[in-house]
Amino acid sequence: IIAGAGGKLEYGHLIGMTLAEFARSAELPEPEALYRLMELTELRATIFLKNVDTERALAALMDTKAFVASNASGLDNDRMMIKHERSYRTFPAFLEAALKRKALTLEAAVQKITAEPAEFLGLTDRGRIAEGARADLTLFSIGTEGDVYVEHALVNGVPALEKGVIIETSAGEVLRAAR
Repeated sequence: IIAGAGGKLEYGHLIGMTLAEFARSAELPEPEALYRLMELTELRATIFLKNVDTERALAALMDTKAFVASNASGLDNDRMMIKHERSYRTFPAFLEAALKRKALTLEAAVQKITAEPAEFLGLTDRGRIAEGARADLTLFSIGTEGDVYVEHALVNGVPALEKGVIIETSAGEVLRAAR
C-alpha cells in the first residue's frame, strides 16, 4: 500500500493504492513502476509491505529473552500520510495479545515493554516509576474484550496524549544505551 507521496500534494491520489494498482495505471511492470514512483516523489514515497507471520512473531515476543519494540519511523502528523498501525498500536497490540492468550500477566507484559529493556540498555532513569526517574507514563484502560485503549501519555513529564488525542510536543529525546 502506498502510504505517503513524500508530502507532494500533486501525488496525493496515489495514497491508498497498491503498487500493483499503480503499475497497472502507469502501464508498467511492478519493478519499473516502483522506480517511477520513487522518481515522481523524489525518493520520499512510503510503502507498507505486510510480510510478517503474526503468530510466529507473537510467540517469539512472549519468550522471556525477547523485548517488544516498534520499527516504525518517527513521522510528523502530515495529513498526506497514512500511518501504519505500528506507529501507534505496537504496545497496545502486544498487551492485548499477551493478556488474551494468557501468556503473561499484565504486570509482566508491562515490564517487558518498559523496565526490562531500560535495564538491559542501562537506562537507569527510565522504565519504572520511582523518585528521580523520567516521567514517561501511559494511562490505558482494558475493555471487556481485552482491548487496550491508550488514553493519556506523558513524555518526560509533558503531556503528549490527552483523551486519545496527540498533543504536539518536543519533550522526547534521543536515548543512547548506557552499556
